[in-house]
Amino acid sequence: MKKDGWFASLQNLTWLTQLGLSLTVPPVLCLLLAGWLAEKFLLGPWVWLAAILLGLGASGCTFAEFMRMFLRRSGRRPPETGPEAGSNSGGPGDAPNGSRPHSTGQTDQTGGLGSGPKTK
Repeated sequence: MKKDGWFASLQNLTWLTQLGLSLTVPPVLCLLLAGWLAEKFLLGPWVWLAAILLGLGASGCTFAEFMRMFLRRSGRRPPETGPEAGSNSGGPGDAPNGSRPHSTGQTDQTGGLGSGPKTK
């Protein structure tokens, strides 16, 4: 096998190991924290439910981010979401084409912010 093949295999094994740890550690830590909180402050069983939901949510976010990274590295593009996706939210203050208006920071002759110095 070529050196590149071994390196790629070891790199994939590293990613797989990291993914496994990243998916199991948050729920385990949340459950340990819930056990400590329930014992220390005599809290009810709702703490366990909250810990399970929080841990699974953190693992889900980690898995989603891993899949985006994996798709990016493999050459396929994941579906774009969020503010960086370039969607036009149409909120207050948005320009019609989705870009935000901005000033140049230069003052006009009246001392206020404007589009720059006036020409005569």
